[in-house]
Amino acid sequence: MLFEIEVSSCIGSNTNCNSVRFNFNLNTILQVNLMTCGFEDKSIDTGRFVLSRINSENYQFHHIRFDCIQGEQGELVFEPSEVEYYFEPVTIQESGSSILKNELENSEEGAGQVGFQLSNDDTNEILYGKSNSYAFQHPHEGSNQIPLFIRPRTYGNNVSSGQIMSRVKIVVIYN
Repeated sequence: MLFEIEVSSCIGSNTNCNSVRFNFNLNTILQVNLMTCGFEDKSIDTGRFVLSRINSENYQFHHIRFDCIQGEQGELVFEPSEVEYYFEPVTIQESGSSILKNELENSEEGAGQVGFQLSNDDTNEILYGKSNSYAFQHPHEGSNQIPLFIRPRTYGNNVSSGQIMSRVKIVVIYN
């Protein structure tokens, strides 16, 4: 950055004045140390369910590991004080509900019209999209935990046993 300073001096009345300009170059080096975070585990095994009781299953609690790594120390350290995240369905949702359809439904081993419903508090269904974000206060270096509750739910009348696979994307916003 270039700075310029002008110094003026006058003797007696303002008729005998002199000005001198000084130019300064200020070289700055900014080192930034960013904390980067990501997800290590990308799938959750929910185990087996009894088809006749599928809609009465309670939510299962799971932790999503959100691992953060702080880079080498520098002169300036950026640590987000708050991280927001929201869920976006990768799998199609059942119309008018928060149930994620089964991607394996039309395959030989797939369960018919049985998907998953998610919650972050064991009570309320997760609403999808950026306008439904959740706050994760003060992430730290190492393993952080995001709570996730999962339960199976039917979304039609053609229910059959088999494997269930539904996918959701977690979008992270650093503040």
